[in-house]
Amino acid sequence: MLNGLVWVCSGQIWPIVGEMTMRRVLILSVTVATLTAWSNPESAEPTDARVRAPIEQPWSLSLHGGVNDSQGSFGNLVSGDFSLGIDLEYRFNSTFAVEVFLGHDSFDGESGIPDIDVSHIAVNSKAYFPAGSNEGYVLAGFGSYNFDPGSTDFGFNVGTGFESRVNPSTAWGVSLRYHYVDTSGDSTQFYALHAVLRFTF
Repeated sequence: MLNGLVWVCSGQIWPIVGEMTMRRVLILSVTVATLTAWSNPESAEPTDARVRAPIEQPWSLSLHGGVNDSQGSFGNLVSGDFSLGIDLEYRFNSTFAVEVFLGHDSFDGESGIPDIDVSHIAVNSKAYFPAGSNEGYVLAGFGSYNFDPGSTDFGFNVGTGFESRVNPSTAWGVSLRYHYVDTSGDSTQFYALHAVLRFTF
């Protein structure tokens, strides 16, 4: 896993993946996050007690930065570049939360196609799997995607991630999100892999 992260940071994620598709990586990440939480002894606390547990700092602000990869017919027109994001989250309890995510993804045009920038905003539901100072999570939601050049269209995103608390108000982690946009003609699809820094308050 650490070797994979080193390759990601050096900008060479796609050769590592090899024959594995990013969709399989997403499914694998969800599985690992879930199993990590369930296998931790601290997660033996009754489920209903964890769900009802109050959160002293329910609000959080996260900064996201990383790379993206275009998929399908969109991948024939552009190649991945950088991906940025910021989210504001409210956590109802130790398990459930909702976030507003604002993101920006840039893609390099191929064969005469201009570079494309995608700005998007989404409202997502999140389910956490707490395991001591570490947490895995999955998320899903809907939003609006603005293409420059292009139009504004409706889409959705699903994702998974892992975070580790540095102190009570700060955590770092990684996340992987899949975006699907209902553009005219063929749909637009892409993945975004982020390093995440979260501040709770």
